[in-house]
Amino acid sequence: MNPLQIEDRGLLIPPEYLAGLARQVRVRPIKGGLVVESADQAEARDALQSMVERLRAVAAEDPLDPSEIARLVDEVRSERARH
Repeated sequence: MNPLQIEDRGLLIPPEYLAGLARQVRVRPIKGGLVVESADQAEARDALQSMVERLRAVAAEDPLDPSEIARLVDEVRSERARH
């Protein structure tokens, strides 16, 4: 097994370290570390981040009532289900 290597661009992780974790694994740097996650987890995180950003934008314009929040959440979920 190849050892982990620190490169100028970041940390080189040998593929065998990721084998068996998921069918597709994504690795991304964050401040002070790395996130290793399945493609499904990455997509869910991106969708959640998008939902939060959209809700914040709408709420900044005008306070939302609970039914409007539920409608926006359902809209984002249906968009995710289509992809």
